[in-house]
Parts: sequence; structure tokens; C-alpha cells
Amino acid sequence: MLALCKQLEHAGVEFIVIACNTVHKVLPLIQDEVSLPIVHIVDATRERIQDLGLTKVGLIGSPLTMTDEYFAGRLADNGVDVVVPGEEDRKMIHRALGEEFAVGVFLAETRESFKGVIDRLVERGAEGVVLGCTEFGILLQEEDRSLDVVLIDTAVVHCEVAVRMALA
Repeated sequence: MLALCKQLEHAGVEFIVIACNTVHKVLPLIQDEVSLPIVHIVDATRERIQDLGLTKVGLIGSPLTMTDEYFAGRLADNGVDVVVPGEEDRKMIHRALGEEFAVGVFLAETRESFKGVIDRLVERGAEGVVLGCTEFGILLQEEDRSLDVVLIDTAVVHCEVAVRMALA
């Protein structure tokens, strides 16, 4: 990761965007070695959460994203409480990531399972739900979002911040 960032630095780019939630776990290990700003996906997500006035969100993502502090801890450090799915729901999400999404398959029954996970997070007090994996926005298309909660797609908010930076 550091070698790739250094290549971008030498190529003359103005900032770096890493389009994967889970890879952001390693940023603390490399960010001091790179002189360019790295647009952090969690910070972009936090900005959206705060703009929406939310204080407690559900988080679905890869197993590491849901259980490691690099994501939820960074949100919590900025006043956002995070709830994650229970173990069985995390297993279903992990299976869907590996067996379906990784090969470009997005099944209607999986979409319904994800909606059930989101409903359970709302029951636990989530005011919004973070789609903390770039594929989740594909699974939950706008017309499918019949849920009574705001969905925050990290891929979208990350891109929006990058576009603002590029145009500034």
C-alpha cells in the first residue's frame, strides 16, 4: 500500500482515494510516510452522519469492518455511537460477500436478508445504517430502499468528498 501511495505521490497527484473500507485499517501505518492527503472513507462517512444529525448508526460491512475499531472506533471518537449486527447476521453478510458479491451475483433473497439485518439494527436504536462495503450500494438500489431508515453508502460519500476536493 505504501509503495502504491508513493507511486501516486511521485506521479504528481494532489490527493489519494482508497476505494475500499477494509483497507483503511492500515492507513495509520502509512499515512505519516506519504505527504499527500488521503481521503479517509470513515471521515467522509462521519461528515455525512453528522450532516444528517444522527448520533447512533448501524454498521454493516466486511467482518473486519464490523468488528475492528478502525471504523466504529473512529466514529465513536467523534461522537457517533455504532451498533453492529449479531453473530448470525455477520455470518450471512460474510457469506454473501465471498460467495455472491465477489463474483458479481446480487440475489433478491440476499437483498431481503440484508433488509432484515437493517430492520434489526433499527430495532436496536440505529437512526441510520452505514453500508460499509462498496458492493452494498449495488445490492440495495434506490428503488429497493423501502426501509424506514436512512442508508449511508460509504462509496458514495467517499466519492462526493473526492469530487469536492478535486474541484476546489
